Amino acid sequence: MRVKLSRPQSYIPEFNDNKLLPENEQIKADLTPLKLGDFLDLAECFQRAGAGQQQVDTARLSVAQMKEVILSAGRLLPTYAVIHGLIDETGQPLTINEVGTQPAFIPLSVELLGKLSEISAPTEGDAKN
Repeated sequence: MRVKLSRPQSYIPEFNDNKLLPENEQIKADLTPLKLGDFLDLAECFQRAGAGQQQVDTARLSVAQMKEVILSAGRLLPTYAVIHGLIDETGQPLTINEVGTQPAFIPLSVELLGKLSEISAPTEGDAKN
């Protein structure tokens, strides 16, 4: 039986119209699939927030849903995500730790958590085997 395993991947967030910027100005994230326990915690977190478990449309989450996700699962970001190309007003690069603790980046944090959930989830083909 062949099974497709989740692999690390690069992701270009949609946050703040990031994808419309020239490639050299875009924020990029290197994402590592979640380990089983963390995947289950995140799936439960999205479910508690009323957002479903997989293929979460993070752009449609309410403030209350985003709060639930960030407070419950924001701790996962430094372990599974590295951010590139995000700089502050002085030109200094920001890290994923700063992204996870700044209110301005709540939508970005939730988007990254949604993508981590998506890339870590078993595929339909795996479930049929």
